[in-house]
Amino acid sequence: MRNAARDMELWERGELLLARELSLLPAGRRDELRALLERMGRLKAELITLSDGAQGSAICAACGGACCRVGRYHPTPLEILAFQVEAETVVTPEFSSSVCPFLGVAGCRMASNRRPFTCVIFICDLIEEWLGDDEVVRLNRLEEELRLLREAVSVRFGPRLTGSLLLEMARRDRDVAPLLIPTIDGG
Repeated sequence: MRNAARDMELWERGELLLARELSLLPAGRRDELRALLERMGRLKAELITLSDGAQGSAICAACGGACCRVGRYHPTPLEILAFQVEAETVVTPEFSSSVCPFLGVAGCRMASNRRPFTCVIFICDLIEEWLGDDEVVRLNRLEEELRLLREAVSVRFGPRLTGSLLLEMARRDRDVAPLLIPTIDGG
């Protein structure tokens, strides 16, 4: 059985760690990270718009989050940094929920440009049925572009940024390496 208090402690510790590491990042590198995260946000929002055009929000609301059962593991340090670099309040998870801790009665409580990568690229069969051939091609192109961008950010700012925040913080009990470790030459 999950331990909601432990999950919350790991989450809060992760937020604080990332805020500290972000504050130590030189201004030029912080600006570079901000630009990359903004681009990722635009791609995520496009993917959600495409899904919503195929009745995605209505299907998800009716479903109640069957695909979100392990949603607590979906947010990565990159998603937290996207909030922090813009000085936005990070959405507080509800770890006592039996489904995704970010799912509310009206759907995801995160703005489309801040949702976890795993969530924005997942298109269930019910939604896919509403997509035309051109939309599927566009969806695949956007997903590939987002994957490549995440890989570039990982190379430039640290490979641990794309893993689950909760799992990364649980590992920190054994491993104290920083999450945000920009390469000197940028990759």
